[in-house]
Amino acid sequence: MYENLNGTGSFSPFIQIDYTTNDAHRIELANVDSDSDLDIIVGTPGSDYVGWYENNPVCDNASPPLNWTACGFLQLSNGQIVTQNGFYTDTINNAAGCDSVLNINLTILQSSSSSVSPSVCDAYTSPSGKIWQQTGVYSDTVKNAQGCDSIININLSILNSTTSTLSPSVCDAYSSPSGNIWTQSGVYADTVLNAAGCDSVVTINLTVFQSSSSGLTTSACGSYLSPSGQVWTQSGVYSDTVLNAAGCDSVVTINLTVLQPSAGSLTTSACGSYVSPSGQVWTQSGVYIDTVSNSVGCDSVINIQLTLTQINDSIYGGLSGLMAVDSGSYRWLDCMNGMAVIPDANAQSFVPSANGSFAVEITQNGCVDTSDCVSITGIGLLDPNLPTYTIRPNPNRGQFVVEWASPMESSVMVLINASGGIVWQNEFRGTRLEFFDVVLSPGVYSLFLQRPEGFAPLGKVVVY
Repeated sequence: MYENLNGTGSFSPFIQIDYTTNDAHRIELANVDSDSDLDIIVGTPGSDYVGWYENNPVCDNASPPLNWTACGFLQLSNGQIVTQNGFYTDTINNAAGCDSVLNINLTILQSSSSSVSPSVCDAYTSPSGKIWQQTGVYSDTVKNAQGCDSIININLSILNSTTSTLSPSVCDAYSSPSGNIWTQSGVYADTVLNAAGCDSVVTINLTVFQSSSSGLTTSACGSYLSPSGQVWTQSGVYSDTVLNAAGCDSVVTINLTVLQPSAGSLTTSACGSYVSPSGQVWTQSGVYIDTVSNSVGCDSVINIQLTLTQINDSIYGGLSGLMAVDSGSYRWLDCMNGMAVIPDANAQSFVPSANGSFAVEITQNGCVDTSDCVSITGIGLLDPNLPTYTIRPNPNRGQFVVEWASPMESSVMVLINASGGIVWQNEFRGTRLEFFDVVLSPGVYSLFLQRPEGFAPLGKVVVY
């Protein structure tokens, strides 16, 4: 017996068999134990208890029509394969062990198939949720819109992501491959697409150097060459850009003053050598360019027209006479008497009256130079190598003859007055030399034979 608590219990569905108003039993049919058949339920009015009688199985081989669907085919209990829509019957054993005839209204649904060729990066998740990481041909199964299998043939290409490292050094700011801007040194990660279209993760070890700026106040002559190589010729404020020690831009603000050089010319003369305004020494006449600094510290270029008087202070001679090589005016000096000027000795040549040491002072174009002292030791001595000769008449009135006992080879004869000046000089060879065309003033003259080693005295000639 089962208690119907508070009279609220019920069994559904139920079939009323009999009902008596006055203290009659109530009998109903209900599927109490959910075994697909109706059980007998007996109750008494006013009682909380009912009686339950199990319905023994009774074979019922008929079933209401069944609307079934199947994917592709349906296999009946007898093994028959059905692939078309339609009405079919099938017989099976039910739970009571009896034949149960199934009336089936069958709808055949279709499975499907397709192909895809995806290209993905690193790994692929299939429609059914499988994960593949290798390139290949795969088969995957999901349900289609009708609830049947959809078989997908997957021709899969796995592309690979990549990694790389960069260590750039830049000035001020760095624009990464993806376009990020970084202004501080550090290690950064940047992501772009590689050639396969997958992520390329770039590790960037970045060093950021800084640009710099500075100021400069300067002056220049004529023009100014800036640190970067620009040329400016006017005073002003300029901006110039060069590289600093880090290799970045260094912007220099230049406050520039341009000063002007100058030019001039000078015509001058000097004795022997000339020291230019800049300190150069020139020993030849000519046109020279000299450069000094002007009042503002710039170049002053001077065009110098220079005339130099260079006196050759050499003298030649010896034995008994001397001669100055260069032209000019002369003063012969007695070296053994404190460089005293010898009276009336102002000719280019000089034959002293006694042995001694002599020099000549030469004046030329306002310049004065003095030779070295030269010793004379042959006064009063005849050259022992000369042939015998005679001077006649002597004294005379300015006309005389020199005759040699044997012919003379080519020689230069010199006639010098009492002041040491040459009054006659000519080349001679043979045995006779005539002085008929020479105009001589009264006085004492000396006749010399000029040789490479000096003058060789021949004798005195007196003219009255």
